[in-house]
Order: sequence, then structure tokens, then C-alpha cells
Amino acid sequence: MEETKRLHEQIYGLRGFEPPNPPKLIESIEEHRPKLQPYETSPAETRPVIIIDNGSYNCRAGWSFEEKPYLDFRSQVTKPKSLNREFSYKDFLVGDECDLFETGKIQKKTPFDKNVVYNINNQEAIFDHVFSHLGVSGDSVNYPVLLTEAFCNPNYSRAMVSELLFEKYEVPYLTLSVDFLLSFYYNQVKRYEGRSVPLSGLCVSSSHNVTHIVPILEGCVNVPKSKRISLGGSHNNELLTKSLNLRYPVHKNKLIPSVIQEIQERHTACAENYSEQLDFFEKQYEKEMNRLKEEDMVKRKMMLEGGSKESNTLKSIPKKGSNLKIYRNAVDYSNSQQDPAIMPDRVIQLDWSPIEQPSEEEEKRKEAMRKEQGKRLRDINAKKREEKQKKLAKELSQIEAYENDRSLEDDKLKLKELGFKSMESLLERIEYIREKLGITQKEEKKEEEKWPLLSIDDSQLDEEQKKLKRIQKMQKSSYLKRMEKRLKDEAEQNPEEYLKSLMEDRKERKEQMSKRDGFKRKMKTIAKIGAINDETKNKKNNESEEDDFGINDEDWQVYKTIAKPGYEEDDQEEDIQALEEINEKIAEVDPNFGCLYGDNDKKQIDAEDFQLRLSTDRFRGSEILFQPSIIGHEFAGITEILENIFQTNSNEINNTLTSFVLLTGGNTKIEGMDKRIKAEIQMIRPQGSPLNVVRAYDPSLDAWNGGLMFARREDFLGQTSISKAQYEECGPYYLKAHFASNLAYGEALGVKVSSQSPKKRVKTEE
Repeated sequence: MEETKRLHEQIYGLRGFEPPNPPKLIESIEEHRPKLQPYETSPAETRPVIIIDNGSYNCRAGWSFEEKPYLDFRSQVTKPKSLNREFSYKDFLVGDECDLFETGKIQKKTPFDKNVVYNINNQEAIFDHVFSHLGVSGDSVNYPVLLTEAFCNPNYSRAMVSELLFEKYEVPYLTLSVDFLLSFYYNQVKRYEGRSVPLSGLCVSSSHNVTHIVPILEGCVNVPKSKRISLGGSHNNELLTKSLNLRYPVHKNKLIPSVIQEIQERHTACAENYSEQLDFFEKQYEKEMNRLKEEDMVKRKMMLEGGSKESNTLKSIPKKGSNLKIYRNAVDYSNSQQDPAIMPDRVIQLDWSPIEQPSEEEEKRKEAMRKEQGKRLRDINAKKREEKQKKLAKELSQIEAYENDRSLEDDKLKLKELGFKSMESLLERIEYIREKLGITQKEEKKEEEKWPLLSIDDSQLDEEQKKLKRIQKMQKSSYLKRMEKRLKDEAEQNPEEYLKSLMEDRKERKEQMSKRDGFKRKMKTIAKIGAINDETKNKKNNESEEDDFGINDEDWQVYKTIAKPGYEEDDQEEDIQALEEINEKIAEVDPNFGCLYGDNDKKQIDAEDFQLRLSTDRFRGSEILFQPSIIGHEFAGITEILENIFQTNSNEINNTLTSFVLLTGGNTKIEGMDKRIKAEIQMIRPQGSPLNVVRAYDPSLDAWNGGLMFARREDFLGQTSISKAQYEECGPYYLKAHFASNLAYGEALGVKVSSQSPKKRVKTEE
């Protein structure tokens, strides 16, 4: 019972891909119309605020009178060639609407380059989707808008968005804020509820495409010391996808993006000490390999001694460099319980449907059919073999007379008539035929002396000779049975030697078959090269491309020149039959032969064949934030950046920063990320320094929650928003700075450098 429970705890299932269910436009309008009706005649200053967290992975939007965002969708846009009736009114599909169509028929696009808006047309499609589903009717949006943007967002990108909102949607007020600063503000206000909020600390934000480390002191962001790493959750996803597809190529069709995303979100983790984690997995692998070898040795010994032949849980012996298969109750996690810093691997069960097992009667019927087919095939092969031997014997009788005729060495015409290039090739052919017949001259005479009438047809014998032939046939049959019994007795007396000899015969037969396959490939290559050369020659000479190979007898001489003795095409069936007979003999001695050597066609597919084992893959994706060199980048990781920040500050400032280290952004949801950041800072800072590493209440949603808290402040519009009049006076580059905004520089300070719009300026500069 305990083992079953332990097994259940080790294997994790997948929730599965939920079909997209985007909100319908009519339902959204009907839901928001009664809520917005009281504000239709009120001034813009008193109207509710539309809060849009414009993330590069997900976009969240809602009203300031709601407690959670009404819309939460992927930041993706597409324009399919044909739309159904439900979306016939739209030019673009946005968010979950894109997933309603097959991936091969559409091309999903995003307005972002990393985390910066660069495609304003796609951004416009997202705004259309947001405003229409929030119940805003008409061409203008007469409600204030709070929009998040990237940290250190370029003025040009900000100007494009501002121009779009003020010119097309005619918003009365626009507030631009940085997403992780809103999250920092929200978490500090929540944690210091009822007390003065210091607004100081260190913010580590890791999102879909980028990671930021930003020091904040008394509400001021230290921009020169803030750093950005161009790595995020998308790079973790990409690395995990490549790794799993490489390790489990048979499950490539099941490892779709939604499954990889779920594995990344639910099952990946961040190791507190990556090198120790790798050492743990290496020891586990060695321990598992040793256990399998010992188990296999015991089973082989029991089988050879005539012990239990019941099937076991062992499926295969992993080869060097291959992945360990999942074994029931085989993985020992005792070390991970002793050391809390070491996390075990995880086994993930993919979706699978068991194959219905046939009934006992059906199995018997199939077994009888297989035996009948095998018998028929053996009879056909025996007949072919007999005909081939007669043909070879006839050929041998024709050319054997010339074996000792040395005058042929100078008679080239006679050799050519016989079909040989030289005397050596004739002797090789004679030797080959004798070898294929399986007897030497002396042995042949001895065989004829024992049973001389068996090789003579009944039509050439009288009644007495026919009776004698039947007696000789019985004698030969009893002789073969005695030989077979003697082999069985040898197998029982010394099974190890017998099994070893069978395995050597099997190996030799397989090598012979592989050599023949190689020879066939060589012949095909020569034929292709010849065809290409002939085609080139015909084109040069302007000749017709007719294939006249084989008209002359000399054409076929090339195959005799290339071919080696022992590689005739008819030998393949004989080798296959002989290999099957050897396999049957081995299976009688070693019933586990099929499982061990991959020749067991009766193996039933079960749940274990659809399991993924995450060991180092579980931690490698998050480790790239600390060691970007894993994926070939040369810039610094989080640890080096933190060390550089602390080195340039005084001890007092560093204590203030480490007293509140906030982890925010969707990529910080990974298990163990907070422990790893804490361990890295502890190694950098002196012993006894204050350290408080906290994860945001909801790393993905706290940016929108911070915007909601920000929008409900009494001085929100006056202190943080750009009005329509200020936009017309200062231009689209203008930015009103506040705690959660970017630093205004250049044209964002309100100085009108050019009256042209951003779009027109780019065309002019180009």
C-alpha cells in the first residue's frame, strides 16, 4: 500500500489543453452597459479609469471599479484568410481567438520586440479588442486610460502609442507606468498597511522576454545602476522544448506548445545550488545503472537454472548515453529528504489510451494462425532452397570439369563463353557453389553412400528401390532427431555455453545480413552515378535519353566484376529464416531474450511508455538567468549584476535595498526562485546583514493590481496623467514623470523638437 502511494506521489499528470473560450462581444457589451450608463453625462475627471497591463506575453484589462481584470489574453494578433460568421465583423483576431484556427492556416504576430512595442498596427488591433469588450461604444474613448510600458521605453515607441490613443481613440487622459514598479508599489502598500510606506528596496522582475534588476531608494529609481538581462520565460520554454524533443523523439507529436508551457509552469524549478543538484542526479543515475545490472544478472542466472520464468518490471537495459527508463518503485529519494536544498526529479504522465487486450480465444486463434503461416513460409523457403541447390548443382557439374584444366588460363574466348573474366574467378565460383551446397567432395560421397536413393527421382526407380528409398528416408529422419536430441542434452548440461554459442551464431548471421545490405546500397549508388553520367553524356552529344542498358551481354559483366562471392540476392530469405530459427532456440533457453534485445514484438504498451522523466531539464531553464553561458550568451547573470550593484553602494544603502527584495513577473513563479536569490545575496553580503526576499502576492497580476490601487488615488489625474491639452501642446513624446513611470529625457521633457508625428518622422529620416 505504501509503495502504491509513493508511486502516485512521484508521477504527475497533465491538466490537458483547455479549448479557448474568448469572451463574446455582445455578452461583454451587455454586461458593462448598465455599469457605464451613470457616467455617460459626467465629466472625464470623474469617470472610471481603464487599466491596461500591456505585457509582452499576456494583456490584462479592466475597469477601476472592478477588483480583477475583465480581460486576460495572450498578446497575439492574426489575420486569417477566411473568417466564420462569429468574427465576420473583425479585420484581426486577438488573443484566444487565434487559437480557434489551425496553426498551419494562420500566422500569429505580436506587437512587441522583446518587451518594446514596435508594430503599432498589431497594437491597434489589441486596443480595439480591449475597448470593444469593455463596453466602450462609438469611435472615441471618453475615459481615462492607465497603460503599462517597458522599463526605459524608447521615446519613439512611447510616442507611437500616445499618438494612437489621443488621435484615434480621443482619450481625455493617459497615464504611462512601468509594470514592475506598479507591482512594487502594490506589494509595499499591502505589506506596510497602516504604516508609512518606505518605497525602498530591490526589485527583481523576470517576465516573458527580459529580466530587470532595479534598485529603488525612497521612491526614486536608480536608473544608471539598473540592469536588464535579455532572458526570460520564453528562453526557458525554448530550451525545455529542445531538450524534451531530443530526449523523447517518439513523443514529439504529444509535446505540443501547450503541454510544454504547462510543464514549464507546474514542474520546472530553480535549484538552490545547481552544481550540487547535478552531482545528486549523477549519483542517482550510477546507482540506478548498478541496480539494473545486478537485477539482470540475477534474472539471467535464474532462467538458465530453470527458475521462474515470469515477466518482471524490467523493460530494457539502457545503453551508454541513453536515457534511463522509468522503473516502478526504483528511484530512491532518501538523500533529497535529508538535504532540503536538493530537489528530486519528476515523472510526468502524458495522455495515452490503453490498447484493448484480446480474449483468450482470440489469442489462441491468432497463435494457431501464426503457426500455420510460419509452417507455410518454411515450406515455401524449403522448396526455394531445394530448387536453388539443384540449380547450383547443375552449374557446378558444368564448370567443375574445367577446374583442373590449366589451358583455359590462355583461352580468353572460352572463359568469356563460360561467363568468367579469368581462371581465378572460375575457381572462386566453384568454391562458392560448393560452400553454398554445404558439403565438400568427400562429404558428398559419404552422404551418397549413406542415403544414395534420396537424391534420385521416383520415376527412375523400380518398386524395390522405392521401398529402400523410404527406409533410407526414415533412417535420415531418425538420424536428424538424434542430433537434435544431443544438442538439447548439451543445452541442459551446459546451458551457458549453449546460449553463448547461439548468440555467436546470431551475431554472425546479423553481420552477414548487414554486409549484404551494405553491398546493395553500394550497387544502388553505382547505378545512380551511372544514370547521371549517361544523362550528362547524352545532353552533351544531343542524343536521346533512351535507356538501352542490357541489350548487349557485355553490359551485365559489370555486376560480376563488382560483386563479391556470397552476396546473392536469394540468400536474404534464407538468412532471415535461419535468424528466426536461432531466435526461437535462444528464447527456449532465455525467455527474457525478446525484452533484453529489442526483438519482442509482443510487448504491450503501457503507461510507462508515455512518461517523461525531468531531471536536469527541470532546473536548466531557470539556471540560464544565473549562467547565460549555458545557451551561449556572454553577458552577466543575476548574481554578477547583484554583486556589481552592491559594490557601487555604501553599506547603509545596501542594507536598505536588501531589507525588501521583491520578486515579480511571471517567470519568478518558478519553485525555488526566492530561495536561490536569497542564497546568492547571502554569499555576496556580509554575515548578519538584513535580508528579506519576498515573492509578489501574484507575480503575474500584481502589475494590474498596482495600477488599480494607483488609479483610485485622489491625486491620480492631476499628478500622473497627461491630458489631451498637454498632448496637443507638448507633442506625442511628452511624458509626465511620477514614481511608477520611466525617467523623462530629451523630447519627453515637453520640448517640441519637431511638430511631425512619429510615423512621419521615420519616413522623413529614411
